[in-house]
Amino acid sequence: MKRYISALILIILASCTTDKLDVIESFPFFASLSALPRTVNQEEVVSFDLNINTERVVGSTQYFLDFVQVAGKGEMYLNGERVEENERVEISLKNELSYKVKMAGENVVEFNLYDNKGKSSATTLDLKAVLNAPEYNFTVRIEGDNDTIAVGQQPNYEIYLKQQEFYLPEQEYVVQFTVSDISVDGVLEIDGKEYRQNDWIKISYDELMQQGNILNGTFKPYAYKKGKYTIKFTCEDPAKDNKTFSRSLVVK
Repeated sequence: MKRYISALILIILASCTTDKLDVIESFPFFASLSALPRTVNQEEVVSFDLNINTERVVGSTQYFLDFVQVAGKGEMYLNGERVEENERVEISLKNELSYKVKMAGENVVEFNLYDNKGKSSATTLDLKAVLNAPEYNFTVRIEGDNDTIAVGQQPNYEIYLKQQEFYLPEQEYVVQFTVSDISVDGVLEIDGKEYRQNDWIKISYDELMQQGNILNGTFKPYAYKKGKYTIKFTCEDPAKDNKTFSRSLVVK
């Protein structure tokens, strides 16, 4: 019996050594850049994310990056450290990069990415740099889904804010609203947060770009009174320049 068991174990071990399993350790990947402005100011620093997207993350896979300055001139930084052109550096799945524009005109950078398993990918940074971008450089408009409502309804508004010819990074704008008649006082709800009249609603432009330059808000009156009213929206940039837009609201 013992001989039979020993023979069986030997057969099993032999089969394990001859039948090899194919283990996939390398998967295709592609690189993606976070949303970027098309136009920037010379000497400004543009920050963005470069992410590796892959079907499956394998612990033994390493990723590397180098870049070529196809047009223009600038300085590239990875996680705060300067990276030279054609210098290959190891990166992670999520990376913070920044590019300082040193020359006006088209600035095109081609990123080449590789892993240690023979796979590769590429992506491109394309910017236009200009000289002496003005600080007062935004347009804003207010759109409403319904300017005539019944008692109990809550109108929705879209605040569209966009820098014009030039991209100025790290800009924070503020918006406030007022209602012409205190009898229809209420709050403006944006992203789940409520703002009262004359509150300053702070808007990070870089974050706003991720939302298509549109801020959605819902006006929620505390009490209704039939009549015609005016809701004023004022937007102010860091230089204290402002624009005001009015929307009529009829309550029937």
